[in-house]
Amino acid sequence: MRALLAAILLIGLAGPVQVWARADEPVPGGPTITLPAIAYQVLHQGDPTGSHPTRDSAVKVRYKGTLADGTVFVDTAARGDGTEIFPLGGRIPGFVAVLQAMRRGDRWRVTVPVAFAYPVGPKAVAGKDLIFDIELIDFAELPPPMQSPLMRALPGKE
Repeated sequence: MRALLAAILLIGLAGPVQVWARADEPVPGGPTITLPAIAYQVLHQGDPTGSHPTRDSAVKVRYKGTLADGTVFVDTAARGDGTEIFPLGGRIPGFVAVLQAMRRGDRWRVTVPVAFAYPVGPKAVAGKDLIFDIELIDFAELPPPMQSPLMRALPGKE
């Protein structure tokens, strides 16, 4: 894990890739996953030959969520080592779709429209488009007893 983190830090010195794409464009080299109406910008490309997490993965990420006016509503930098580990299947649909298209070391800026975020829910973010800066640090498949039965039942399961 330390070697992986060191490699990500060294690769990060290369600078941003600066590519914008939309949902109707395929993710270059990515799995068959649609990103409905989600705009994303590749800030840093990780391992271009690496694999992708699935809905049944636990992911380790750094992320910051803001509203269009710049209001920060979540930032993992304020937590412990600045990362968060969680099962992917339990997050908002836009977050799940984006992370399944990323590879280890990727850092993306994404705009998740309200339909794939929180149409209703927490007052600060309900009914609003959300902007996330996300870095996928690592992931691993969860064993079957820990996988979400709801997520396994959804179409498009890899």
